[in-house]
Amino acid sequence: REHLGKDSLKEMAQEEAFKLAPVLRRAPRHFDRIATRIQQGEITGRVSLFSTERDLEVIKNLLGRVVLAFVGASLMLLSVLLMGTDAGPTLNEETSLLQVFGYIGLLLGVILILRVTMAALRDTEQTRM
Repeated sequence: REHLGKDSLKEMAQEEAFKLAPVLRRAPRHFDRIATRIQQGEITGRVSLFSTERDLEVIKNLLGRVVLAFVGASLMLLSVLLMGTDAGPTLNEETSLLQVFGYIGLLLGVILILRVTMAALRDTEQTRM
């Protein structure tokens, strides 16, 4: 390999600058042409959110998953609070009815969160294929 000293780097930079000089000389004309076409309305651009059915489907799926995850997390939080209470009618000496509802709610919350997770994983696998 060559030893790259200050002189060789300077020479290499000068050579690259000389190679780019013709392109750089034409650049202002190109920019002027582009600006003129934009000004005359010959170049236009259009951005449309949700313009295709696929875009709408993705947004609906994403929103549905966010809502399900929020409901699942809220249900789990409320269930944990219910499991910690001793109030309410008792089923036996140690367990109250509210604690049973807490366990059932926790199970349902976990199921909702797992459903959201599995749907996200399934979509990730489909996009890789």
